[in-house]
Amino acid sequence: FVDADDELLPNCILRQVNSISKCKNSFSVIGFREYWNSEKYYDIYPTFGCVASSLTLINIGPPHIYLFHKSVVQDLNGFKSDETVDGGHEDYDFILRLVSKGVHAVSVNDIGVIYHKRDGSMATNHEKMKKTQVLVWMKNIINISKIVKDYSNFIINYTYQVEYLNNKNDGIY
Repeated sequence: FVDADDELLPNCILRQVNSISKCKNSFSVIGFREYWNSEKYYDIYPTFGCVASSLTLINIGPPHIYLFHKSVVQDLNGFKSDETVDGGHEDYDFILRLVSKGVHAVSVNDIGVIYHKRDGSMATNHEKMKKTQVLVWMKNIINISKIVKDYSNFIINYTYQVEYLNNKNDGIY
């Protein structure tokens, strides 16, 4: 799931394959370097305790930081393309659906991909991105809530999502 302007670094796939090779019920998440208009960049290492709880707050990263077993993708019929994700967050929807089915995330503590954000790209269309993030969250939250033990996060995260949609905080996008 790599866009034409994004990059996989040497050994990225090997590191991710090794991280999930012994567990078929898992997917790999690797760190990324996020460039803004090719000028400044940030190295981001996705870390989380309970991935389901983390996902109730935010999308962990761009689509190409993930590596999945083929069978896991097939079991969920891949990415959705309905109106919920019209404008972005197909990956967020897919990851939420995976985790709600009990698939585990394995984090690789290394930079494996380059993610370019440019003015005018889909990721910088704030209105569409806000809308789809909240729609995806709302569509999946019931299933995620069944596997998270600490429900206090849901009150906080619900408030965050509503404020985000109403432009009262900036979120990640």
